[in-house]
Amino acid sequence: MQAAIDKVIAEQGRIDVLVHNAGHMTTGPAEAFSVGQFASLYDVNVLSTQRVNRAARPGMKGS
Repeated sequence: MQAAIDKVIAEQGRIDVLVHNAGHMTTGPAEAFSVGQFASLYDVNVLSTQRVNRAARPGMKGS
């Protein structure tokens, strides 16, 4: 992820727009999923967006 952000900044000088398009969904009764499976979903759908935000923000300053 950081390499991709660095490449965009090197080529374009900044990042104007950031679109979060990753996500993962499961269906079924909650009791059918383990804590680890729920943690994995949370990691992809919540924590990963924060990781991308923090990595891209320096390239967006002043935009």
